[in-house]
Amino acid sequence: MNDPVIGADKRGGEKVSFQERLLGQWFHFCGGVVISPAFILTAAHCVEGGDFTSPAGLRVMAGERDLTTEEGTEQLGTINLIIEHPFYDPITYENDIALLRLETPLMDTEFVKSVSLPSPFQNFTGESCRVSGWGRIQEDGASSDLLLYTDLTIINDTQCITAYTHDELFPSMLCAG
Repeated sequence: MNDPVIGADKRGGEKVSFQERLLGQWFHFCGGVVISPAFILTAAHCVEGGDFTSPAGLRVMAGERDLTTEEGTEQLGTINLIIEHPFYDPITYENDIALLRLETPLMDTEFVKSVSLPSPFQNFTGESCRVSGWGRIQEDGASSDLLLYTDLTIINDTQCITAYTHDELFPSMLCAG
């Protein structure tokens, strides 16, 4: 479930203006998406356990494209509430989703925008999805300093189970490749 996205080679920016990163006191540790100026959607495994169960030590950085350079497009936000899915399972990653409420809403700019949300219960099989972040793009490679993205096609559950026999697939999950 934490495999690198091989081929994420397109530089982000306005194409992924919804992307943000979660920060501990001094380091980046996970990503998320802006779903409204006041809320970030992220994986529950990013905020469960350890130092990350309390919003006090967490911040978000939106509008950032290059981790090595301050570009003037960045917005730093403070989190004041973490809402994990009530049925999140940290062993199987079922319902691996959480909401983060920001103390002060983000400003809508060219580089910080809310993602378009789908209709409930929409079937995504065959649809294109965009994945983005600063993660690894090679199996044993280092994380990227540049915000990258790639587009993948959502595949059906049967194809997914065949391809990923070592992982369990739950209704709360999508599979793309």
